Amino acid sequence: MQPAASQPNELQRVVAMREGIKVVVAYAFRINVLGLNAILLAKKFGEAASGFGVISNELRVFGRELREQMLALNTGSVQLVSLATRQLKLGRQMQLLQQANAAVQPAGKHMLAALALQQDEFSRLQQGISATLLHMHERLEAARESCLFGVVIARSARIEAAHAGPTGQELSSTSSEFAAHVNEVLPNLQLLQQTLGRQP
Repeated sequence: MQPAASQPNELQRVVAMREGIKVVVAYAFRINVLGLNAILLAKKFGEAASGFGVISNELRVFGRELREQMLALNTGSVQLVSLATRQLKLGRQMQLLQQANAAVQPAGKHMLAALALQQDEFSRLQQGISATLLHMHERLEAARESCLFGVVIARSARIEAAHAGPTGQELSSTSSEFAAHVNEVLPNLQLLQQTLGRQP
């Protein structure tokens, strides 16, 4: 048997991940709402803020995509808990069967066959855990890359606000909010990557 994701601390790690996911989802929601408000603000100022409106829409799309990536990551964490719990339960059953097998010599064919079936199931669950972890790593990396692009877009929003003339001050305030939210996402994603651990 392998300890891997079948240990109780693995389940604790997933709980910590789910809390981290909630934090990023909250930021994604704020970015999305801020993007919508910024688009309306850009329309209010007309042609002078048209570039800012385009950038704001890009940030809104980024917020939606980030939320989707986090929800997919959360689905992976639920699946990981299910697989890890089943593997933990199976591991305990295998230990009991091995103890019974050691107490009865020679071992019966049925007991050995049952042990072999359980070992196969244990290995299958481990493969499922490894595949789920790999998928979660890929989701996190995609989210990190999106966030790096989001940082660039947020900077572009500041530039567009600066070029908006007299209306730029109000747009600058909004672009600063964009930058603050986007900049908070990246360290939270890095924390999630640390919590998830090494790629299998």
